[in-house]
Amino acid sequence: FIIFLRSLTENGINRMTTERNKRWYGVDLFWKSIQDDSRLPFEEVQQCVQALTHFIITDRCDAQTLVNKCMDNLRNRVSVPQSTTILWKIIGNSKTPQSDIRRYEQQYN
Repeated sequence: FIIFLRSLTENGINRMTTERNKRWYGVDLFWKSIQDDSRLPFEEVQQCVQALTHFIITDRCDAQTLVNKCMDNLRNRVSVPQSTTILWKIIGNSKTPQSDIRRYEQQYN
């Protein structure tokens, strides 16, 4: 199922033609799947984290939204390992502009 959802998400994002019809398809489902209360087996959670990091690295999802969600998780002390992994991928992504990283730093300090 995870492989199918990843493929569906990739294809859907590739078909977006304008900013107005921008949707993230399965990205939200992947996010929900990596939360502590998802009840998915560890291996499947890891596959969902890998899918999310793929969409981050290939610049296929809104990094700011994910940063906000990760920071909310850290504040609430939930899904900490998953959130820190996602944050590291966003910050370490060579496509993430330094100005965005500085903004995240200022926003959450």
